[in-house]
Parts: sequence; structure tokens; C-alpha cells
Amino acid sequence: MLLNLIIALFLGIIVGAVVGFLPGLHPNTVAAVIIASDYNIENSVFLFACLISSNVFEFLSTCYLGVPEEGESLTRMPLHNLLMDKRGLAGMKIVAYSSIITYCVFLIFGALLHQEISLIYSFVKNYAWTIMAGIALHLIIKDKSIRLAALFFTLSGILGVITFNLNLKDPFLPLLTGFFGISSLIDLKNENNNIPKQMNKVVVESSFSELLKASIIGIISSIIMAIVPSMSPSQVGLVSEEFKKTKTSDELKIASMTSINIADNILSLIALTAINKARSGVIEKIGGLIELSFNNYYLLLITGFFACTASCFLLIKTAKRVSKHVYIFNNKLTKLSVIIFVASLCLYFNGLPGLLILFTASIIGYYCIRLNVRRSQLLGCLVVPTIIFYLSII
Repeated sequence: MLLNLIIALFLGIIVGAVVGFLPGLHPNTVAAVIIASDYNIENSVFLFACLISSNVFEFLSTCYLGVPEEGESLTRMPLHNLLMDKRGLAGMKIVAYSSIITYCVFLIFGALLHQEISLIYSFVKNYAWTIMAGIALHLIIKDKSIRLAALFFTLSGILGVITFNLNLKDPFLPLLTGFFGISSLIDLKNENNNIPKQMNKVVVESSFSELLKASIIGIISSIIMAIVPSMSPSQVGLVSEEFKKTKTSDELKIASMTSINIADNILSLIALTAINKARSGVIEKIGGLIELSFNNYYLLLITGFFACTASCFLLIKTAKRVSKHVYIFNNKLTKLSVIIFVASLCLYFNGLPGLLILFTASIIGYYCIRLNVRRSQLLGCLVVPTIIFYLSII
């Protein structure tokens, strides 16, 4: 039993690292190939470890390939700034430190959150659409050009509504990858394609107390996200943009968004056991594999901590090797290969409609960058469909 759990944990970490680094892939794809059984704790440990590991390694893909998943979209520019400052490795260290800090907090307070989240959720869910509307207004007002912000928010919202009504197998893949990934690769405005040689030894300029504060902000934001239905990491991650522009503001934004993403996975597990609502396909799959008991919750929580720690260690080791060969990511052939790979995945999972959504989202995202509009406006693709959904059931 113990040996099987260790093997499952190890395989989950390795598979998650590969899935996290390759653009367009997601742990949900891995979960889809596992056949549910009456009771299979090994597969559950494998999937949760894969989810945690992939979430850590997605930041490596965001930094060096410039293709973020939805949860990492707001960290692309801070990571890119560090990369162009020859300190890409510092960004990965911050991801590792913040991931471990976040997980330690949940190991300490996991039981308390498990008991309270169901009470809070039952109260807040009735006001979900109001909160989402407030977020939408906040997104637009914060931008320099309110008119352009409203335009891109509306365009992304319309495309989001269309996408979620097409009954695609994986609607998030073309929609979010187009807005936040492909659009970055095809944009050439003020984009320095020559990534400088990275420093092998870097120092994180933020103090431990600053990283801890940023991580706590991320954790609190994630708790809000967990109790407000349909909120995503990038939506609640707008809190991380409130850091004042200082020498370490990019580092603090990375720390905050890392905490939000790691906490989202753990809170999804808590929500599954507390209110029987999974926030991700992987966690939903786990709910079909094992009994939703308190003991199993803690088993997954503890094995997830080992997965997080090991993944962070591997992340830094991998980042050191990648930094030595950063020239590989400079050429247009690499970008073209990534675009073709992602487009092929969209075509495979969603057919021609998915490819059309990918193309449209990429064009909208491209012009959003060109016109210097905050890319957070593109989160209208999630906010608008969610508000429409809640208004329709009132």
C-alpha cells in the first residue's frame, strides 16, 4: 500500500512537470484517461500530485515560452521583466518559495477552513452575480482608457458566451490560450526577441516578510475565489496588481499569483469534501475515485505537500538548465512550433469551431496588447458568461 502510494506520488510529479511545461496541455487531459473505480486512492494521489506539479511548472512555461495558462496570465509581464533583466531564475525561486509557504499555511489551517467554508459558501452564493459585476466594473475603471477597456471586455465577453454555448469538449483551451498565449507570441510591438544570457546565481531582492505578506494576500484572495462561484485565479489575481511600483513589485506580483494558484488547488479539494463541489476537472475526477472522507482529505493534503516540495526543487533545477540554453527560446521557429502545437490540440479536442475560437481570441488579444489595454479586460470571457448564468437562474 505504502509503496504504491509512493510510486503514484512520484509518477504524478513527473507527469505534472511535463504537462505543466508544454503549452495547451492540462491535468484534466490526464484525468480523462483514468477509468473510475469504486475505491482507488493511488490514482487519486497520482492525480493530485500531477495537478500540483503542473501548476508549479506552468510558471516555467510562462517565463521562457511566454505562453501562460489562464491562472498565470497576470504573471507573464513580471516574469518577462525579470527574464529581460537576466534574472529569470529569480522568478522561479519566488514561485518555489511562495508555493511552499502557501502549502504550509494550509497544512496548519486546513482543518479550520474545512469546517467553515461550507457556512460561508451558503451565504455568499446568493450574491455571486453582484460580486462578479463589481469585478467587471473594477476591471474597466482601472484601465487608462475606459472606452477601450470596455470595448475589449465586451468583445471577450461576447466570444466567451459564444464559446460556452458551442458544447466544445474543452472550451477553455482555445479561448484562454488565444487570449493570453498565442496573442503574446504573435505580438511584436516593443518586444525584445533577444533574451539576454541569464545569470546563474541570482538573489531574490524581496525579503522573506515581503514574500510572506504577498503570499498571504494571495491566500486570502483564493479563499474569496473559493466561496464565490465561478471566479478564476486571474480574476481574483487582480489584487496582486495593487502593489506599488517599486524595485521588488514584480517579485511580489509573482509571489501573490503563485499563492493564488496553489491555494486554488487545495481549496478545490476542501470544497469537494466540505460542500461536494469541485472547482476543477481533476478534483471532480478524484471525487469519483475515492470516498469523500476527512481521512482521505488529509492524506491527499499531505501527499500534495510532498509533491509541491519536490516540484519546487525540480523547478529550480530545471530553470538553471534552461537558463544556460535560453537562446533556444529566442528564435521564431520555437514560437511557430508552439503555435502549431497548440492549434493542433485545439483541432483535436474541439474540431474546426475550436480552431476558429482560437484564431478569433488570438486576434482580439493581439490588438489588446497593441493598444496598450490591460489584458485583464480579456477576462470578460469568463465574467460575462458567469453573470448571464446567474441572472438566468434568479
